[in-house]
Amino acid sequence: MQMYKNTPIISACPTAEDKAMVEHCLYEVWDAAQNGSVVEWLELANAEIRRLWAEGKVPVVVGGTGMYIDNLINGVTPIPDTSAEAKRKVQQMLAEQGVNALHNLLAELDPLTAQRLSPNDTTRVRRALEVFYDTGKLLSEWHQIPMIKKLPEARFEVIRIIPHKDELDERCFIRFDKMMRQGALAEVEALAKRNLSPKLPAMRALGVPEL
Repeated sequence: MQMYKNTPIISACPTAEDKAMVEHCLYEVWDAAQNGSVVEWLELANAEIRRLWAEGKVPVVVGGTGMYIDNLINGVTPIPDTSAEAKRKVQQMLAEQGVNALHNLLAELDPLTAQRLSPNDTTRVRRALEVFYDTGKLLSEWHQIPMIKKLPEARFEVIRIIPHKDELDERCFIRFDKMMRQGALAEVEALAKRNLSPKLPAMRALGVPEL
């Protein structure tokens, strides 16, 4: 969520003071109207990491859920980016039929993929159909192809920070109060005025739908 420009308070983006202390890359890159993907992020991250290496620096890659970092470390299935035509087709189907109907269609075409995806996971259900319509190959078939690493020569030192649930809960309450004092409500009001699709990642950021 920190990749999106329009919710720096909600997503706790680094402040001007943070950026003055140490260089930060790939924060607030995409507009809220964009539906960014891990594939696009990997291309950007690859370029930034190689730039930092060339400058003799050691990049620190910080993640949230871990999916993006997992793909950076272990590689991705070589699925091509889908065409604008395929995206429009599936988006129209989504608007007319809803995500449950699309999940049912996916279950007929690719039961293996449908089984592992929630019927409410709009982003991944849509992506699976886009891939099929664009390439003629099921997502489950693509996933049988060996992974490709963007940085095969990289050596990663992985650090996992897992606070206790009680501590995490307390920090969440403190952060919410801090966000509200900093202007989170005004941030979301400005976003709401744009009338963007509620299905977009930026519109589903934790705190945005609630506020």
